[in-house]
Amino acid sequence: MNKFYFILIFLFAILSCKKHELNYIIYYQKVNEIDSIQRYAKNEKLALEEYKKLFKEYEPKNGEKTEEYSRYLTLSDHYDKKNINKESLKKLIYLLAPGAKHGWHKRYYPLFTKYGIDSLQVKQEIIDWEKKLNHTLIDSFSIAIDRDQGSRRGNYSNNFVKSMDKKNIELFKWTFENYGFPSLQKIGLTRKNGRDIHMRTFFIHYIDSKDYEFLKKKSFEYVKSGDFDPYTYAAFVDRHEGVIKGKPSIYGVYTLVEENSLDTVQVNKNRKSIGLASIKHRNKMVSDFHKSNYKRRNKNVNNNDK
Repeated sequence: MNKFYFILIFLFAILSCKKHELNYIIYYQKVNEIDSIQRYAKNEKLALEEYKKLFKEYEPKNGEKTEEYSRYLTLSDHYDKKNINKESLKKLIYLLAPGAKHGWHKRYYPLFTKYGIDSLQVKQEIIDWEKKLNHTLIDSFSIAIDRDQGSRRGNYSNNFVKSMDKKNIELFKWTFENYGFPSLQKIGLTRKNGRDIHMRTFFIHYIDSKDYEFLKKKSFEYVKSGDFDPYTYAAFVDRHEGVIKGKPSIYGVYTLVEENSLDTVQVNKNRKSIGLASIKHRNKMVSDFHKSNYKRRNKNVNNNDK
């Protein structure tokens, strides 16, 4: 009997390690493939089945333009309602919670209400989510971002700016060592002063740091773990290559040369290697995203006029 329990514990440990080591670059690549099925092939039922398989293996991220988990639930509402329950909806609420003050969650109120979660419950779930954030990190990065912005806006010497940058990089190192990457699900999107935490802009400021290679290596590790989005990583690397080294763009996110002079075949291979969609696909995502927002704003305006 003891031997049997030992085997069970051993197998559980192996499975836990395997789950812990999931590579989110593969997740992002799969999301882009499924997005193509829905966006280009217009095969929503197939897209839904592929999303369902994906979320059995990976915890969803609901990317900035792909919005894969909200798409999955929306498609489920149309084609396979048994995929939706209060737990799956709460998961969406938590993914949208960082942008609550910007109303990220509000357009899903009809979906939440339809399956038994009213607006008051949604707000309470967001409050509960906020309580679980790492407030030590929020405090630290609120100070760091203010320090970063203040040193760049003021008429300060280059040495002073570098000394402020050094303090912030030390904060990143300490955070990596103790908490991992300060992701949205750890610190949210709002500083203590109520302003947004623009982590992308903040992180990219260190492209000229002597610790660039360290930051590049660590941030790529966090892309793989799912804590750091590949687009910010690509912007970080591209800006270093272009601004500091004067070299062509690697990922096509930031370039100092004309876009038509890029080797788009190679750039798209590079993009796929970190989980980004091709340039054409990304441009389509952005275009559709803005069209959707425009329609939604007009609908709200028309409803308010009634």
